[in-house]
Amino acid sequence: MNRLGGLVVIPAACFLLASCGASPAASSSPSPSAPRTLTDQRIADAQQLLHESPSSVKGLLDLSAGYLQKVRETGDPAYYPKVDSLLTSALQRDPQSFEATLLEATLKLARHDFVAGLDWGQRAHALRPSNSAPFGAIVDAEVELGRYEAAGKDTQSMVDLRPDLTSYSRVSYYRELHGDVDGAITA
Repeated sequence: MNRLGGLVVIPAACFLLASCGASPAASSSPSPSAPRTLTDQRIADAQQLLHESPSSVKGLLDLSAGYLQKVRETGDPAYYPKVDSLLTSALQRDPQSFEATLLEATLKLARHDFVAGLDWGQRAHALRPSNSAPFGAIVDAEVELGRYEAAGKDTQSMVDLRPDLTSYSRVSYYRELHGDVDGAITA
């Protein structure tokens, strides 16, 4: 057992958790002069899947994830309404979709709707309590809402489930917020 700035870290030997499922996908068509990126290709693949199978939840999720990635790459929030529409369709088709629920949390947080992001993160956690990914959304929302004690507990839960770069980055940020710069660097 290791203590990281008030957070107990219990390393695990092996984690066989499923990933979020939606690929960190791609963009609509790039301009003719712009090189095609991996994100652009993933978006094109998702669009092709939806063209061939318009009711494909996987296609809706892949395209949503692609557009969210495109926002990260370009800073263009014009993709958000597209993601919102795609996720609404995906959740209408499969209301218990873990991936759609988690992407909805991601969209809410990206739009700085932290209360809704927390709610969607908690819904995703309820769907798959053994998956660490929802804790990312939950912790991020709690930090933004100033709920630091809850964020600390949920960060620890995330580390307990899966001690990896995603969880340790939150340990680092939590420590930094509490003035423990050396501990943040260690994490």
